[in-house]
Amino acid sequence: LLNSSSPPPELRTAMCLIKKVFLTPPACIEQIARRHDSKTIRTKANPTALMEACQTNKNVIIGGSGDMGFIFPQLHPGFDAMFCVAKLIEMMTIQERSLGQITADLPRVTHRNYTIRCPWTVKGALMRYLVETNSPEQLELIDGVKIVSPGSENWVLILPDAGEPLVHIYANSNDPHWADESLRKYRNIIHDFVNICLTGERMEQE
Repeated sequence: LLNSSSPPPELRTAMCLIKKVFLTPPACIEQIARRHDSKTIRTKANPTALMEACQTNKNVIIGGSGDMGFIFPQLHPGFDAMFCVAKLIEMMTIQERSLGQITADLPRVTHRNYTIRCPWTVKGALMRYLVETNSPEQLELIDGVKIVSPGSENWVLILPDAGEPLVHIYANSNDPHWADESLRKYRNIIHDFVNICLTGERMEQE
């Protein structure tokens, strides 16, 4: 819907709720929303938070998750794949454009991700370390630790896995080189921090 070249009035003033997942690059979504005088709201990376946000915020047209689907709160509060397909077909029919043409009009954003093992006993210390070693003006702590470059849409998100001893790293930028270098930088930081913590634990046990 946000891709529409002539969106309806309610869409131009609506808010679009987007969950932070690597399959839905937030910078790209926000650029599309700005084209139509709309707004994105970030939620935690779980379906419950997204569904709650769709119901508690006013004028929400769509809630989206790259790995779970989309919510149309005016219809009902849950994810609805069939209705999503119907809206996509409706959009292409109204605009008289193919899916390829719509895709070609999307902003170009580089999004990288990497998953690294991190024991449960280290996760909390790692998050505190990342918060303490970065300027407060650069931090967003909605879920995990997001480090934002001021004046740009470059960011790195370090997100602990809720069910496994893992940490996910996401890097987003209009510059592929920046995304690659930032991903490598934080991968090394986390790897070194985990090794130091595990070495300290072994020394204490001895």
